[in-house]
Amino acid sequence: MALPLAFFAFDSFGWTFASFCNHQFGNPVWRVLDVVFMSLAPAVILHVVLTFVGRLRAWMTLLRATYAGFGALALSSVTAACSSWGVAWIESSGWAVLFLVAWLPSLVFELWLLLAHLRSGIDADEQARTRLVLAALAIGGSFATTDLWSDLGVPLPSLTPLGSLFGTALLAVVALRFRLFDRNLQGTTALYAGSVGVTAVLVYLTLFHGLKGNLPALTFGVTVVTLVLAVVVREAASSLASYRERVERLAVLGRFSAQMAHDVKNPLAALVGAVQVLEAGESDPHLDTRAFRSMIVEQADRIRAIVEKYDRLGRVEPVPTLVRVNDLVTRVAALSRYATSHEVKVSFDLDARLGECEVDADLLSGALENIVRNALEAMKSGGMLVVTTRGPHGRPGERERDTALVIAVQDSGEGMDVRQAERAFDDFYTTKSTGSGLGLAFARRVALAHGGDVLLSSSRGSGTLVELRLPARLVR
Repeated sequence: MALPLAFFAFDSFGWTFASFCNHQFGNPVWRVLDVVFMSLAPAVILHVVLTFVGRLRAWMTLLRATYAGFGALALSSVTAACSSWGVAWIESSGWAVLFLVAWLPSLVFELWLLLAHLRSGIDADEQARTRLVLAALAIGGSFATTDLWSDLGVPLPSLTPLGSLFGTALLAVVALRFRLFDRNLQGTTALYAGSVGVTAVLVYLTLFHGLKGNLPALTFGVTVVTLVLAVVVREAASSLASYRERVERLAVLGRFSAQMAHDVKNPLAALVGAVQVLEAGESDPHLDTRAFRSMIVEQADRIRAIVEKYDRLGRVEPVPTLVRVNDLVTRVAALSRYATSHEVKVSFDLDARLGECEVDADLLSGALENIVRNALEAMKSGGMLVVTTRGPHGRPGERERDTALVIAVQDSGEGMDVRQAERAFDDFYTTKSTGSGLGLAFARRVALAHGGDVLLSSSRGSGTLVELRLPARLVR
């Protein structure tokens, strides 16, 4: 939520500040900025709502079209800074009608999304968040359009700054009180953002005071400052994201290297031991060296196989063999259970009709280990883990699933909200302080490499179900 909320805060600040200055001073530059920020508001609000309800990916095309449409309206409004035609355009009833006709369907769609989210069985905290966002959208949106209705002859007071401030304040309560921001977001980031905002206000006021009698210079100065501010915010956000990604990549690489070193250590120790025996026995004519030479070749082959395995795991390139999936699932789930200290009961519901399947055992084991580990870590206070397999013949009433081999892992943990569930398969996305954010992403890559996919369904307080689905053609 941090990125869309940052966009909203920037646009809301610009809109409120420009509207206030326009009403106080009446300078044409502030009127242009007021209209430009107003033009961008519907797209930014849609971005916030789609992210909040976890439907950003599903409606990404609509969001891009909304940004393009209202962005074009904003660009057409900029012409008021350099032409009388532009001034006439933004002051005309046609501009107000176009804006309202374009925004009202978007507003209705956003309200529908929030109401549907409210009725979707979410927990009490999420319901409180949703009601606050609904209030921010309904009250802030209605107040913010009073100037436009006034332009169309409707006798309403000017409540645009109040509506923008009210909506921003409610969203700030939602973000801070209910922790919509990334938990790893540090105070220095907030301090930096606040400093940039205060500096921008001071620079705008200085420009207006120093150049208020020179409209072209004031227009140019405000435009330059706005562009510089946008670049600074963009670069700061990119730098923060890049830094965090580098740290997470290094952490994952460290764990990967440690596991590889652990696997190589035993065969390497045996190889070194055999070489030392051969060196020590060079002067012993009775020493049978064939066994030790054979051991050296054997351990060297083991080390080569380990290196090839990790190379293949890194590239996720399956080498299929016939594998009994039920045995693999039982082994992986049992070993993962013993690796946790939580009081978790594990039960199996395995399809006895499921025989051998042509899959990569190492990749499938790694994917399942990640899924099971995530499930166990979600049950910090104990719970129930149910592991299910289902062959392509399916069960009665499950026709849509008859074409897939399914390995399902259901936990009774804390679950995810819709925003976490939407990003669960993103690389390096994690809600845990010690997580790598690669577990489910790796599981999905393994499934895709086999021609399948991974599906996830979760809700806060109700646990999570992850289904690893593979094509039926892999079953032999």
